[in-house]
Amino acid sequence: MSVLVVKLGGSLLESGRIAALAAEIASAKRRIVVVPGGGPFADAVRAAQAEFKFSDAAAHDMAMLAMHQSARLLADMQPKFRPADSLEGFKSVWAAGGVPVWLPSAMVLDDATVSQDWSMTSDGLSAWLAAKFGSATVLLVKSCTVPKGASAASLVAAGIVDRQFAHLVEAARLPWHVL
Repeated sequence: MSVLVVKLGGSLLESGRIAALAAEIASAKRRIVVVPGGGPFADAVRAAQAEFKFSDAAAHDMAMLAMHQSARLLADMQPKFRPADSLEGFKSVWAAGGVPVWLPSAMVLDDATVSQDWSMTSDGLSAWLAAKFGSATVLLVKSCTVPKGASAASLVAAGIVDRQFAHLVEAARLPWHVL
């Protein structure tokens, strides 16, 4: 059975819809990995970088921690959600009947192929993670309107997904959808 990598946009945390989405994901009968957006935690990193002028590399590390905070929030919200930081960790969570919520730092911070700047957000990281599975599908759930049939490149141009997302889904030939 193939894996579905579901990125829950950080803005969904403030939408009032996150609990219902988490419950829907938890009830699915397939292997899913939830990738949390950074939400208000990443927004705090962006604001702090603008104020204190620290490097993109430092901001990248802090944004990974923002995703961790969102993951912990989601895992506390949905009993079937369990934090996991590796492919083996995902398998353990699935074996126990849970849904892994990705803590990205262990896999991402020392990987030279991951951009150490804002050109790759949780959108691109979702595609990066899906490529690690080989045949995974990427589903980005966002709180914005997405034109039907839009290409990844047009979503990048519209600022709906990050710059790396289109490159990664194309390079790995990943099936993807944006809701």
